[in-house]
Parts: sequence; structure tokens; C-alpha cells
Amino acid sequence: MSTLKVPSQIPSAAEDAEELRKAFQGPHSSLRLTIAETNGFDSNEATKKLTSSNLVLMEIASTRSSLDLFKAKQAYQARYKKSLEEDVAYHTSGDFRKLLVPLVSTFRYEGDEVNMTLAKSEAKLLHEKIAEKAYNDEDLIRIVTTRSKAQLNATLNHYNNEFGNAINKDLKADPQDEYLKLLRATIKCLTNPEKYFEKLLRLAINKMGTDEWALTRVVATRAEVDMQRIKEEYQKRNSIPLGNAIVKDTSGDYEKMLLALIGEGDDSSSGRFPRRRSATVSGSGYRSRQPSDKIGKVLHGGQVTEEEAQSLEKKKPSSGYKMKEMTGSGIFSAKCC
Repeated sequence: MSTLKVPSQIPSAAEDAEELRKAFQGPHSSLRLTIAETNGFDSNEATKKLTSSNLVLMEIASTRSSLDLFKAKQAYQARYKKSLEEDVAYHTSGDFRKLLVPLVSTFRYEGDEVNMTLAKSEAKLLHEKIAEKAYNDEDLIRIVTTRSKAQLNATLNHYNNEFGNAINKDLKADPQDEYLKLLRATIKCLTNPEKYFEKLLRLAINKMGTDEWALTRVVATRAEVDMQRIKEEYQKRNSIPLGNAIVKDTSGDYEKMLLALIGEGDDSSSGRFPRRRSATVSGSGYRSRQPSDKIGKVLHGGQVTEEEAQSLEKKKPSSGYKMKEMTGSGIFSAKCC
């Protein structure tokens, strides 16, 4: 595959993603990762010991449409010969299992209909359980994991109006409690996903060494869903466009891919985005935040050697995942990883 070029007239994000998948796979593979397969792969990574992440499992279960989640679970079964639900149940425990298993199992109704009588009664029930600090109560978990997003929004709006606080504020009794963090994130994903993804992108970009998994996952999976709202939220929260932040924090083909997917592929060459600092290590200790040294080789159809892959893993914890995601190496092969 020839060098990736961003056309003067940018096609849809779906067309961009399809072409990028072809380029990333190299000349020896006909594999194409669909969004469902990507969601399935990310879910599996989130259950593994070294890349375990309850937040990623929650994010996929709570922000995908019911149909997209169903397709992700189909892809998961086809690839791993077991269900996502059984893996989540096996790799989690306690309150985390009580919340995550129904989250990944449900098929929410996605209509706009709302029962206001039910919203009022369940808002009262939620308030009672939170006042009792019964954060793992079955009814609380049932409401959060099964109600349609429209119904849940109505319930939480009534909760706020009736009791004077947003529910997530009342769930901060112990800010360090990991289960409560997950519960609050779940509610944010279900009711205001663009704010969740804005924070995720902000943390991924601003931390020392880019969180490639989070950055790529958000951009690739939200490109045709709510990326415009995420970009608006990012600008509002950080006083800088998301495209500028990406240019400052990434480089090369990886930067071009991200800009194309957020719909700003032409802007980096037009001078709109500010120039980043030099990638050369200086006396002050500044180092480049380009995601992976050999990423250009992969983008242009080359293959990294085992030695290069090991070197990448030593340099950045997420680079091994990045290479697997971008080349398709072994992700949906017959052998289970």
C-alpha cells in the first residue's frame, strides 16, 4: 500500500477508516477490522491481567448503541469462542461484577418515550439507596443498567430537581472508592457521553507520554457518532481545539490519521495548527511524544521485526497494543491470544 495521503476533499469518516484499515494491515493480510471487531478486541484487552480496565468495559457497554454492542459481542464470540459476558464475570468480582455483567448483557430500548411516573418513583428510590450508602443495591444497579437512556435521563433530571443535587455529586461520598468512580463514570457515559470522552481525551493527551490506546479508541470509534460534540466540549473545557492538541502531542502518519478521522485532515498542511516542538531530545530533558518509532513502517505496508516490537514495548506500555491494532497482527486469527 502506498503512503497515506489526506485528499483535498475529505471523504466521510467511515470511508477514511476503511482505507486506513487497509493500509495498516500490510501486504500479507486481507484482514479488515470492523468497528464491531475493534470493540470486541478492546473488550478482550480490558479483561487481561496486564491491560485490565473496568472503565473500558463500562465505556463500550454504556456508550455504544444496543445494536453496536450486540455486534461487538457477536465478534467477540466469533474470535474468542466464548461470550463477553462470561469473560467479564470471570475476570471481575464483587461490586464490579454486579455492575459490569448486566451492563454488557443488556439490550436497551433506544426510543424517546419516557414514563414520568416511573421516573419520579425511581428517582426517589435512587435517592433512598444513596442516602443509605447502599451503592451496590440491586434496584440501583437494575435502574442504571437496564433503563433506556431517555428514561434514565428523565429519572436523573427529576432526581436533581427534587433533591437539589446531581446524582454523581451524591455518589462522591468517598472520592477514592474505585467502585463509586466506576458507577459515576457509567452514569456520565449513559447521560452525557461527550463529557466523558472529552475528559478521556484530555487525560490521554496531557499525560506524560500519550495514552495511545485511549486516544485511538475514542477517535476511531466516535468519528461518525458524536465527534463534533466531543470536539465542541473539548474546546469549551480546554480553550484549545482538539485538532491543535493532537498536533502538539503526536506527529507523522499517526497525527495525520487522527486529524483525518476528526474531520480536520487538511488543516495541518494549511498552517492552521501551530507547529510542535522539535522531537529531538534537548538538554532540558524534553522528549518526543510521537506514539511509536516504527509506526511509519507499518503505515506504509511494512512489517516490524520481533526485535523492533520488543523495543517498542520497552519504550511505551501501550505501543504493543498499538502495533496489534494498526497491523491487525493476530487479533482475529484462529489462535486465541
